[in-house]
Amino acid sequence: MATEEQENMPDDNFAQIPPDDELFVGNVIEQPSEQDLFAGDEAFYKSMHAKAARNSLLHKYNRFSILQKAILACIILIVAMMACVLLQPASIPSDENIQPIAQIKPQHQHQTTQQYQPQIQPTITQQIQKPEPQFPETLPLSLKVAQNLYLNKDYIMAYAAYKKLAEILPKANKNRLTKDFLQLRMAQCMQNIDDIEKASSILKTIFRSRSPVIRVAANYYLGLVSIQKKQYLKARTRGYQALALIDVIDVDEPWVISLRRDCHFLIAEAITKNVLSLADSDKDIPATMWTKNLQIDPFANITEEQLQATLNSGMGTLSKALLSPQVEKRTSFGIDNQTPSWIVTCHGASIEELLSRFAANTNLDINWGFGANADNVKKRMISLYARATTPAQLISIAAGCAGLSAQIEDEKTISILDPENYSSVSQQTALLSDEAVILWQKFLLASQDNKRIPNAHFALGLLQGQRDQITTAIAEYKLVANRFAQNQLAPYALLHSSKLKTNLHDYAGARKDLKQLIEQYPDAQITDQACLYLADSTEKAGLKEEAARLYRKVYNLSFSTKSQMLAALGTGRCYYDAHDYQLAAKWIIRYIENCPDKTRTNRDYFAAYFLLGKTYMKLGKLPQACKSFKYALKGKLSREQYVETVSQLVKGYTKLDQFVEAIEVLEAINLWQFSSKESIEILLLKSKILRTIGLAEKAIVLIGDKLEYISDPLLKARTSLELTNCYLARGDLERAHKNSTEILAVIEPGPIANEIALTLANVCLKLNRDAQAYSVCLQVLDLQPSPQIKLEALNILAEIYRNQKDYDKAVLALLGKWK
Repeated sequence: MATEEQENMPDDNFAQIPPDDELFVGNVIEQPSEQDLFAGDEAFYKSMHAKAARNSLLHKYNRFSILQKAILACIILIVAMMACVLLQPASIPSDENIQPIAQIKPQHQHQTTQQYQPQIQPTITQQIQKPEPQFPETLPLSLKVAQNLYLNKDYIMAYAAYKKLAEILPKANKNRLTKDFLQLRMAQCMQNIDDIEKASSILKTIFRSRSPVIRVAANYYLGLVSIQKKQYLKARTRGYQALALIDVIDVDEPWVISLRRDCHFLIAEAITKNVLSLADSDKDIPATMWTKNLQIDPFANITEEQLQATLNSGMGTLSKALLSPQVEKRTSFGIDNQTPSWIVTCHGASIEELLSRFAANTNLDINWGFGANADNVKKRMISLYARATTPAQLISIAAGCAGLSAQIEDEKTISILDPENYSSVSQQTALLSDEAVILWQKFLLASQDNKRIPNAHFALGLLQGQRDQITTAIAEYKLVANRFAQNQLAPYALLHSSKLKTNLHDYAGARKDLKQLIEQYPDAQITDQACLYLADSTEKAGLKEEAARLYRKVYNLSFSTKSQMLAALGTGRCYYDAHDYQLAAKWIIRYIENCPDKTRTNRDYFAAYFLLGKTYMKLGKLPQACKSFKYALKGKLSREQYVETVSQLVKGYTKLDQFVEAIEVLEAINLWQFSSKESIEILLLKSKILRTIGLAEKAIVLIGDKLEYISDPLLKARTSLELTNCYLARGDLERAHKNSTEILAVIEPGPIANEIALTLANVCLKLNRDAQAYSVCLQVLDLQPSPQIKLEALNILAEIYRNQKDYDKAVLALLGKWK
């Protein structure tokens, strides 16, 4: 309809529309303005145009938004901060890394030979430095004044005096050695007041002094600083660098010999500490074990002329080897025959050049045991002078100066190794241990009257213990304890000796050493440890009552909370082994309640819960036992302890008829975490639970496939016994008979074999095979089994006699008179 209406509409509107030629008859505006395009009123257009002009003027002077301004401000702030950082003066570099201008080479040239020095770890400089001590201007100042201050141990004023002298000393080459001496004294002052960082920074400026005496002293003191910083291999290198130049000091004074011994002690101490730290055995070492400082002063009470002579001593000898190392053979006439020895001088040559020249003269073969960094290692520069030395001594000292180690393979072959670069810690420990033992033995040979002989023997005991030379280590400890009984190391020697004897299961010997320690040194710091170790040794020796008494003594003496708690646990353990379960529970609970460390990592704490659970099982307190076992499983137990705890917990739940809880405990175990033996133990527990609740078929499936893969004969017999019991529970007597007969034929006599035999006898009895059952029982009784096995065998015999209606023999069997 609408369509029809539209079709019938008149065409009046179409008639009013003009044709195209009339519409475009006017002028066409090719670029119309805003006003031409605006369709509104002219007055309204003018008002809008005025408003737009004002906004345009406003944006002209406000080009950036607030966000843009914020970003611009951040950029300016960052640029300012970077400028402050870059324009700040750089921190003072380590003195050891500063090189003279003459030594700086372009990077494209080949690497030149450099003397090997231990790498110094960068340290964090303090933001606020201590003010330098100043020597008063009003006081007289001279070298003698400074020396008197040093000898009177006024080290701060002595430092200020030596520093003042160094500042006013003319900067001429002839005064260079004197300035090195003054700086050495400054470093000694700082070291004596325990400012090792300041002392180290000063020593690093003079350890390459032209004076051999200054070099020796600076390297020795840098070695002491490295030991304080626990940089033991660096200390070893410093000690060798000092030892290598002692012979060049042409001064006939006793301190030269003492200095050589002290260098040997320093090197041996550094290597020993490094070995003990690698083995994690450096915790129980007494502080009196080591030396703190050099007691020898080459510059004490000498005149200025004597000082200059000492400083210049040996310089001419070293200058002979400026071009190349010098090797000279000499012959010293001994008692037996002519023994060749060598005079070797080296001043700045590489370790490779020195050893190559020396090997050519001595017909030795030098093996370099390095990897990719071999070229850099061989170029390490050393300075050395040795007179009347053997090839082995020379090569050992030369290698030590370069931070390396020499190992004698045979009479003609010596290997040079790097103790800092090793793929195996055991190899590194073995190499350093051998070197340390040789050094301590040399020290003892050259120090018959030295006060540190006990220290050397004690260190040898520590090293021999690490090398598994237990008998030799015990002998060293006993020597210290018996020959130097008044020395502070004597009680520690007895303690270490007792530990080694305990490891050898020589509990009687360990008890003897500990008793000697407690009786002779009751006021020693380690007396509490000795008392506790004595109780431990007594317990391990099987003397439970005596051990419990000693543990109670330690507990009552209250040396420390730790020793008191360990004593309480030990007392409970001894009472448990002595079958006094009431007292055992009392002491174990005392330990648990008062133990300060109840974290998961404290194995003793959770082992105490395990022991308490076993104690409750013996007392028949099954709910408390299960609760203790369950709490023990929350700790960090070893796998053996874990399996045993699970086994006891499952047994407890089984006795309480809580089979669901027992199954939940076993289901929560991830068997892949355990060994095959431990996994079978857990499966046996699970099989017993399933068999008990009537799921024998499922138990057979669980362990039946595992039997052929078990290699342990005893474990295989136990698994076969459990499988036999499963067949019995299912009523399959023939399978049970066959299985028990097969395993009994191959198993060796013992408790498990007796248990399998009794199971076979029961099966035979049920199959009406009384003759076979009777024979098996008699065989078991002839083996003198445990009382429980014997009682079960007699009961089976009595049952057989009852079946035969021989009631007299049945009664006799029940009375234990079966023969």
